[in-house]
Amino acid sequence: MYCAAKTKAEVLSKVIKPYDKTRKLKGRSTVSVNYKDGTKAIRYHDTDVVTFLVDESVVLDSGGFRTVTTKDRINEYSPVKLYQVKGVWYINTDVERDVVFYDGITFDKEGNLVGNQIEFDHKKTNKFKRQIAKYIKLLDDMEEIPFPNSGDCWDCCMVNEDGKTMGNLSNSDHLEKHLKENYLHGSIIVNAMRERGYNDDQIGFHIRAKLLINIKNALRRYLMRRLLPELCSN
Repeated sequence: MYCAAKTKAEVLSKVIKPYDKTRKLKGRSTVSVNYKDGTKAIRYHDTDVVTFLVDESVVLDSGGFRTVTTKDRINEYSPVKLYQVKGVWYINTDVERDVVFYDGITFDKEGNLVGNQIEFDHKKTNKFKRQIAKYIKLLDDMEEIPFPNSGDCWDCCMVNEDGKTMGNLSNSDHLEKHLKENYLHGSIIVNAMRERGYNDDQIGFHIRAKLLINIKNALRRYLMRRLLPELCSN
């Protein structure tokens, strides 16, 4: 789905900011974009994985899809060295070492981290991985996979085009509550599958046919992206 190669037009179709110049780069689904506000970016699929701001600082973003190819694009087109150890991405620059990666991480033109460094918490990671595994396993005992309805979590129903929650609770807060309560509903399944790249017709087919492998993979990635942003979820 999401990993299928895209044409230059398809890669640019979801660009929001106005731009005045683009160029196809080597490697599938990859273009360079010059925005009218002066920023420049390397765009892979639907994400600006490397963005050069006007002050020459650089912003890195996996878009939540921490694949080998995403890592390769960041390494090829940014001034940092990105590497992975036991599922966790780390960054080295000319002045920083072993900085835990997260989406939106920013370095100035000298290579200094802008903002606070985050720590990899093994205890928290293991806790959430167990909770996510238990939550996804709920699908196995369902006679029918639920479609979204008016009784679903309000925060999960209120999403923007990027699938980000627009309700009163933060993504991590309200999703953690769902895991604790074993509250698995149609809206969260649809949100996860849309983010994975499925259109609504494909989602409906998966739910009706109870194609659990793809539904579980999408839901796992969706939850990992929000509850464990520092952990790679290939």
